[in-house]
Amino acid sequence: MTLPAPWFVVVTSPNTYATREVDAVIPRVLTTLGGGERQVTVDEIDALHLGPAGTEPGYDRIQVDRWLAMARAELAELEDPDVRLFDGKMFAVMVPLLALAVLLGWWLTR
Repeated sequence: MTLPAPWFVVVTSPNTYATREVDAVIPRVLTTLGGGERQVTVDEIDALHLGPAGTEPGYDRIQVDRWLAMARAELAELEDPDVRLFDGKMFAVMVPLLALAVLLGWWLTR
């Protein structure tokens, strides 16, 4: 999955993040995902607490949270390539191998 470039709607609402805080995080995430110096980790994204914009216009929380969730997933893949252990591809490999092991065990014990 390739992370899309961030684009967030700026609104005046209680459900917004301060733009300066979000703007400080995005370059660090993009640099890390782009293969540059590791500037942010999955744990840091999990612990990230962005402040509300208050009375100023800010970025829509839903859009920012969705983008950060996608960034977290890509960072997790970088940190641990085996994070997709139970995705569809692994399932397609493991089920036939398990069936083969069961048949082999049955054949050897009959």
